[in-house]
Amino acid sequence: MTKVEDLPDWAQKEITDTRAEAAKYRVEKNEAVDTAVAAAQVKFQEQLDAASNAKTEVESKLAGAILETSKLKAALGAGIPADKVVEFSDLLKGDTDEELKSHATELKKLFNVDPGKPSTVPAVDPSQGSGNESLPLNGDPLVRAVEAIVRR
Repeated sequence: MTKVEDLPDWAQKEITDTRAEAAKYRVEKNEAVDTAVAAAQVKFQEQLDAASNAKTEVESKLAGAILETSKLKAALGAGIPADKVVEFSDLLKGDTDEELKSHATELKKLFNVDPGKPSTVPAVDPSQGSGNESLPLNGDPLVRAVEAIVRR
């Protein structure tokens, strides 16, 4: 085999130029590959971040829905009437089923929401049957009562 140094000068120059050109193309190719890889990594990272944010949002909504369901179950389990269950469940505090059930029982006692149990405050009109004679809103008895108060 012949060495490059043994070839004529014009052949040596041609080989040297060809090698330099090939090296230039190798460098350009490597730079293009590095640029494409970097761009792909940036795009992939953006997509990964978007997917991660979407996952976090869905997980947050799911946790909220599970907590809301647990609150409704606790309210229904405490015997709250169906027409009041949503408002009642909004008042409940706690993160676990046990905490919610306990708080539902406490709130039920405070608000007396048992539909079969009458209110502890009697519905009585104290003016009935006391012999109070009410004044008519027109005429002399009203005028006399006002004058008596004003003269004092």
